[in-house]
Amino acid sequence: GKEGTKEKETLKIGAILPLTGDLSSFGEGMNNVLALANEEINSAGGVLGKNVQLVICDDGTSPSGAKACFDKLTDQGIKFIIGPTFSGGIVKGVCEGASGGDCPAVKNKKVLLVSPSATSPLITELKDDGYIWRTPPSDALQGEVLADYIYGLGVTKVGVIYRNDAYGSKLAEVFQRNFTKKVQVQVPMASYPEDATGGFSQQIQSIYNSFIPDGLVIISFVDDGINLLKELEGFIGQKGYPKPKLFGTDGIKDTTVSEIEFAKGMSGTAPKPPVDDPDYKAFSDKYKSKFGKSPEVFYEHSYDAFYIIALGIEAVGEYNPEKVKNILINLTNSGEKIKPPAAGGNWKEIVSKVKSGADVDYKGVSGDVYFDQNGDVKGGLYEIWQIFGSGDIKEIKTIKK
Repeated sequence: GKEGTKEKETLKIGAILPLTGDLSSFGEGMNNVLALANEEINSAGGVLGKNVQLVICDDGTSPSGAKACFDKLTDQGIKFIIGPTFSGGIVKGVCEGASGGDCPAVKNKKVLLVSPSATSPLITELKDDGYIWRTPPSDALQGEVLADYIYGLGVTKVGVIYRNDAYGSKLAEVFQRNFTKKVQVQVPMASYPEDATGGFSQQIQSIYNSFIPDGLVIISFVDDGINLLKELEGFIGQKGYPKPKLFGTDGIKDTTVSEIEFAKGMSGTAPKPPVDDPDYKAFSDKYKSKFGKSPEVFYEHSYDAFYIIALGIEAVGEYNPEKVKNILINLTNSGEKIKPPAAGGNWKEIVSKVKSGADVDYKGVSGDVYFDQNGDVKGGLYEIWQIFGSGDIKEIKTIKK
């Protein structure tokens, strides 16, 4: 009866999601994924024998919103949080700008964060006492893949316009470093403030002050990216310049962008799910049958983030992030392979295994989650995508890093 759901019977896990703002469509899907994982776990006995209550907070896709959510959740005594989902939410939000690379909030409050989609290489370098983890690969890899791809096309005069946040600035820097090594030509870069959605003429002009580029890399989110493309189209039209080859990253890969005529032909990089892996396929089918559409990028990482936290708590036998952070590498690197329910695994069996002290290796729906000392996963899959004349975004190649 009702007695089973008493307050003391629940164990809380927080999630900081962008349910409104620039990444809201994304946040809604992640919310679905976490609800699915939560339901699977609770129907199989919960964590430490208690029902898991997922407490969601909307950060509005802003760093200050992410910080407010972090404070709100931790004030409720929540010690494990999935998110924030974008790099600025961690670096500028929770870590309050991370001056000197420091993240006092997670260290002082002893809260374990697992982000399902924050990919900035800055996060690797944070001094966080091992409290910040993430399930997708770092953009240090994406920057290399993009440089290799553009170089392979024989495009050498390339400019970069990027959003000046933890995501854009670091990805731009990694790309610039890798590309310059190959072509020995300077790569002019121009940044715009992260809250800007228009007024990019200065940035565009500054690239063209260096040379007339044959390629232009745009590192943006969706709304800013659309407006930047429109302003670029106006600029080259007015000056009579040829249209450069357009390149993007995961932030701009969106169907609303592909509907713009000027964006046709644009190509770029993005992390991709392991679509040929039967475990991912099983997860994708389960998600589709429940929510009526296919999962998007990082949904599989969200699902794994939930299970890694649940597994960590079960393995140490208490709701204690200080202990959990010390065993996550161990739970994901070697031992008997275990799979979550969406991949055909059984949560009750997993719990009894870790309780008995068995050495396990969590194999997720995002692939092998091998954590390193920085809380990063080792390697990942990337796709080269392209916007076709029909407005469809299609994958033209897969790269394994």
